[in-house]
Amino acid sequence: MTPNTLGMKVEEEHSPTVVIMDGKLLEKGLLAFGYSKEWLLEEIKKQGVQDIEDVFLAQLDLKGNVYVDVYDGKAKSAVFPKNSALVDTLEKVQADLESYSKQTDSEARVQVINLQNTIRNVIPYIK
Repeated sequence: MTPNTLGMKVEEEHSPTVVIMDGKLLEKGLLAFGYSKEWLLEEIKKQGVQDIEDVFLAQLDLKGNVYVDVYDGKAKSAVFPKNSALVDTLEKVQADLESYSKQTDSEARVQVINLQNTIRNVIPYIK
């Protein structure tokens, strides 16, 4: 089952862009998203990092979220944003499936319950 088969519109995604590697700013990736060095420095400071040179790897996603890993192996207060829209959608699909399962035959009901369980197992990874 895919979002397309469910009639859901899905945001286009791609992997995050590396903006700091081995303590060095990679301005090309940062500028491609329209952000400045000053903005990035403020974002990494929010995560407990004082300087770009302290960062082993920093990545920027399409939504402007910065993921930081420092040299000592401990990401200081790394904040991974909740993808609440996706969780909300999955929970709605799960509720719709429950309603649908009550209106179907027993064979289809088993498949719907399996799908509901799959969604239930996936949601914690998204949160």
